[in-house]
Amino acid sequence: MNSTPERALPPRKIESLRILSFNVNNNYLLTESLLNSRVDDTNILFLQEPPWKTIRQAPSTVRHKGNDVVGAPLHPEWMTLVRPSDPKPRVMAYVHSRLSLLRPSLRFDLVNDRDVSTLSLHTPGGIPS
Repeated sequence: MNSTPERALPPRKIESLRILSFNVNNNYLLTESLLNSRVDDTNILFLQEPPWKTIRQAPSTVRHKGNDVVGAPLHPEWMTLVRPSDPKPRVMAYVHSRLSLLRPSLRFDLVNDRDVSTLSLHTPGGIPS
């Protein structure tokens, strides 16, 4: 058994960002298709009119059927960024997991509007880009 600690691989250098903005018109299947087909060539997906529906039922101590878990499609390679406490968001962003070291976050201090997503990425030195 090897007693040396495993070293994490250095992050892959990101030469460019590929961003796609798309109106999916509340189409769940189209959104799933985009997440699958753009996984290798896109870094950020901005969606207008994202689908928002009941995904599954969560156990509940009050309701026999359980509580509704509502949201947009999930994909293991994509992080979802959506405005909190929006009953049904008008815009949302998916950020590929290869950008996770840049700590993507939505910025509401710059533009606070249900129809606009402003995304911030932080460089390793801590300076937002």
